[in-house]
Amino acid sequence: EQSRTDGSETSAEDLKHGIARLRAEQARFLNREGRYDEAIYAARTAISLSSGSDGKGEAVRAEASAYLQWGRALLRQGAYAESEMQLNRALVLCGLLPLQRVKVDCMRSLGNAYHGRGDYASASDCYQKALSISRELGDERSEGMLLASIGLAAHQQGLYGEARAYYERALAISRDKGDRWSESLALINLGYILDQHGAYAAAETRYRQCLEIAQGTGDRQSESMALSCLGLLFHHLGDDQTASGFSERAVEMAQAIGARRVQGYALTRFGHSLLELGCVRAAKAAYRQAVDIRQELGARGRLLESRAGLVRALLAQDDLAEANREVEDILSKLPTSSLNDTDEPLRIRLTCYRALRASEDPRAASMIEEAHQRLQQRAASIADRDLRHSFLENVAAHREIAEAY
Repeated sequence: EQSRTDGSETSAEDLKHGIARLRAEQARFLNREGRYDEAIYAARTAISLSSGSDGKGEAVRAEASAYLQWGRALLRQGAYAESEMQLNRALVLCGLLPLQRVKVDCMRSLGNAYHGRGDYASASDCYQKALSISRELGDERSEGMLLASIGLAAHQQGLYGEARAYYERALAISRDKGDRWSESLALINLGYILDQHGAYAAAETRYRQCLEIAQGTGDRQSESMALSCLGLLFHHLGDDQTASGFSERAVEMAQAIGARRVQGYALTRFGHSLLELGCVRAAKAAYRQAVDIRQELGARGRLLESRAGLVRALLAQDDLAEANREVEDILSKLPTSSLNDTDEPLRIRLTCYRALRASEDPRAASMIEEAHQRLQQRAASIADRDLRHSFLENVAAHREIAEAY
């Protein structure tokens, strides 16, 4: 035993639990730095030091926090099922003590894991439960982050007006509280929904604001995602030279930090710009890498988007046979795949139409008819007249669908 400054004694067990708390905090820091393997090691060390504590408060808190950080490290590497396992262990420990703030973080991360697997309803349920606890605690910082997450889940379910409202509320709260991390999350999500609707100038402003915050705070995952989104934006604007520069930087950063989900986005977007620049072989390689990653992660809608890009590259090489094989696989999966989480859901159908038409396949007519019907339905759901106009007129794939129809 050692003496404290107040004269009381510190036991070896207390010291061990103190080190466990420090290790759990170290894991949190390493996660923010993108050093996920190191974060997992620190978290496992914390768990080893705090386990077997017979329910002692500080030891339970350290153990729960460590499982949370372990789960987050796995989540950011796209290991969703393994992440859920560790996060649920943290939630069990949260039930032993009133660890409400830890529980909020666990529920939000668990929601992110569901979101990564495409289960947006379960993700939204987790976010809403965490939001309720945050409001009870008066924790507006967590409230802002959760509103952004709920907005993203609504977005992925096609509820675009609802999503934008959540993003705007999240942005206002994060700015009011000076929470730069939450502000960057709200900005990139808001920029993304504007980008999808053809409001490119407004989207660029928000993406660049997000990039500035991410670089200032050292949040490399957000930085790589912002770079990737800027790559997509400039592709939409027809400046594929600039687009490829942003996308390539995003690919390199996402790969360096092991952010597999972001890497899938970045590679697909890199493929778009490479293809437009005439670098067909390089585009095919980028798309194939993205397909492998998204297949591994179980991201079904995003997988179809990467494969649609591959089809366009194959058509550029006049390889109709291989393009048709890819299209048949896409068509077999379209009825059971939600495309709301993709960058350009209607472009996937437009690509299938082009391939079918090139092969003089009679299904081409029904494919373009379905694409046009979905385009009009989605446009009709946009309440803002100016945004509806930009959705129909500014987005190249949407114009092409209307022209082909």
